[in-house]
This record gives sequence, structure tokens and C-alpha cells, in this order.
Amino acid sequence: MLFFFLACTPDPNPDTVEDVDTGLDGAVPTTNLEAVWSVQEMSEELSAFLEAGFPGPRQMIGVFEDVFAEGDDFCPGGDNWLKSAKLGCASESGWWYSGIGGYWYTAKTDDYSSFETFVQFGDMEILGTEGRRLAVGGHWIHDLRHFDDRSEWFGELNGSWNSADFGLDWLDAGTSAWLEYTGIRFGDDDLLGFAGVRGGLAIGDQAVHFDDFQLTGEGCAGIFPAGTLSILDPSGGWYRLTYPGDCTVCGTLTFSGEVVEDAFCFAPDALRQTMSDALSR
Repeated sequence: MLFFFLACTPDPNPDTVEDVDTGLDGAVPTTNLEAVWSVQEMSEELSAFLEAGFPGPRQMIGVFEDVFAEGDDFCPGGDNWLKSAKLGCASESGWWYSGIGGYWYTAKTDDYSSFETFVQFGDMEILGTEGRRLAVGGHWIHDLRHFDDRSEWFGELNGSWNSADFGLDWLDAGTSAWLEYTGIRFGDDDLLGFAGVRGGLAIGDQAVHFDDFQLTGEGCAGIFPAGTLSILDPSGGWYRLTYPGDCTVCGTLTFSGEVVEDAFCFAPDALRQTMSDALSR
């Protein structure tokens, strides 16, 4: 799958600021930064982020089913979209719906495969009883296909998602993303056999960035990372770990463009598990 991301920022004045590699396309003006986290602390924070779980479309379908079940023909007027809630309305159950958008989910089977598609779009806020709240802005497209010998998926996750009291850590913490992903899981394996991710993902007060990042077994005896995986330090600078794709878990670690370690080893095995759990089921 091909990924395309464009980002533009004005060129900073070289007399007053320094161009620093942020892990994102383009440069941002900043002063010289010192990392708040040590390398060990950064490694622990990155591990914790990857272990916490990847946003899951099937989880989001369940949330939407719950909130739209509280609506009626008058408000929001649709079983899966806000038909009459542009200015806000209240359902008989006491839920408040406002905005535009909705979701749909389809599952089909043909002679060769079964496939599922989830699409969510719009800008909406839904307030429930007992303090429940869902705020969504942006879109999410997820396509999952099951064949006899493998499952394949790809998706695009652009926008922000925030909730209260829905029981999903990534959703209740608040998630923002500009992300594309793809993956394959072979046979009955519990873990993916290939994954590609590009873009940024922030959950709560933590943010990571994937630059042509892959988990792949091509030419290797096992699954290994390739590309760049970054995490945002509290100072505002980025730790970037660039894997050469040589069947190892070691790569060059930099902070704000300066090399910290030439051969820093970090195995992102947790991402392989969380992406498999969230995206391929």
C-alpha cells in the first residue's frame, strides 16, 4: 500500500531560530532543547504506549451502537447518523445529539473471501445520562478481508476522538491521529505477519509518529522493524529511532536531530500484538 502525506510550514528565520527535525515533515521553529526523559525513561514510555493498545474499529462500532440505541425517530432521526441534529436535539431517553455525521458497517461474503468495512465520518458531540459523553471529529475508514490462508486490512484514521465513561482507555483518554495503516495475518496465527504504518498518533498526553514504519519478515527469520518510530519528549523534542531494516531490532537513536546512540536496541513487539488485536479481528 502506498502512503502519501503532505505537510508545509513556513521556513523559519535562520538568524533567530534553529530548524530541528521533529519526526514530522517540515521544520518548526524552536530553541536548543534538552530532553526531559533519559534514554531509559524514553524506552519505558514508548513500551507503555505501545502496550496500551491500538485504536480498534470494532470497539468504535460498539460505542456507536450504544449511543445511537438511545436515540429515536425524532432525535437524532437516523439509526446510524445524525439526521436532524445540526443544531442539537434531545431524545426521549434524555440523550443530547448535536452535529453532523454518522457511521456504517457492512459484512459480506463471496466465493473467495469474507470482508468487513467500517466507515465513520463527521463532527458530532453526544451527551448521555450519568455523565457519558462522546465527541468525534474527522473520519475513520477500515477494510478487513478474510481469505482461507490469511486476513488483510488497511485503514485511514484522521481526526480526534474523546469520550467519558465508555470503558476504552484510548477513547476515554482522548485520541488524535493522522494515520494510515495496513497489515496481514497469516492462517490462524495470533500475531500479524506484516504491518505498515505512517503518520502520527496521540493518546492522552503521549504522542508517537511512524515514518514509513514496517513490521516485516521479508528476508528475515522472524518479524523485524524497519523505518522510523518516534516519541515526543515532554520538552517538545522528538526521540527518533530509525531501523535500517536489516533483520535486527537495533537502529540509530536521535534527539532533536542529534545522535544519541548509533546502535540502540528496542523491540516493538507490543505493537505487533496490539495491532493484531485491534485491527484483524
